[in-house]
Amino acid sequence: MDAVDNGLHEKRELYETLDASRSTVDRAVRELESDDLLHRRNGECEFTRYGELAYQDFLKISETYKTLEPVADLLKILPRDADIDLNVVEQGDINLVNKRAKVAPLPAPTTTDCEHVHALLPALLPQQIDFFCRTATNDITVVIIITEELRQVLLEEHSNLLSTIQEAQIEIRTATELPRIAYTVIGSQKVWGWVYTDSGVLHGYFTNTTPQSIDYVDTLFEEYRSESQRWTDIT
Repeated sequence: MDAVDNGLHEKRELYETLDASRSTVDRAVRELESDDLLHRRNGECEFTRYGELAYQDFLKISETYKTLEPVADLLKILPRDADIDLNVVEQGDINLVNKRAKVAPLPAPTTTDCEHVHALLPALLPQQIDFFCRTATNDITVVIIITEELRQVLLEEHSNLLSTIQEAQIEIRTATELPRIAYTVIGSQKVWGWVYTDSGVLHGYFTNTTPQSIDYVDTLFEEYRSESQRWTDIT
């Protein structure tokens, strides 16, 4: 179909151009004709109108797949119903964590002028806590939503971190479940996403600054916030 779209209509041209035997070319043409994608006029192969529309749709799907190729390794560990959309990763910066490294290389996000930072956190890394606390001291409203399971871990094993978070006046909310992807949206500037395995190990992360990615995470955050509870008795 690519060859026909590129102006090769005679069988002789198809034989000479395509890297396939004559019998394979003949069989392909017959199958496309039987599916009403091609027809022959005066000995030349041409698209039917249906074939032309189907081919254009195929090209669109191919372009979408090319967009997904760079993020395939990052997203392949996620379940089918994971809270992520193509708009979140399209045109984003994708990074996989080196599994041989003893400490995951996770650069802290930075902020300039923004009014708020919102985060959905199924897991919480020290670099993230440091970022949230430093951000909150800059008169920026910080709201994070964590799982009930993570709340228990913080209470039992990291009381010092809770004191730091409380001193920074960060609003913590709890939810029964959250996406496997930890999202942080920095005002209207940037989205960060951390992808975790089933066992809670960091697999990779991405950033994006497109309005579409920010809108998606903003909407997702509000959905989870509406079902969450504010954690008031932190200590």
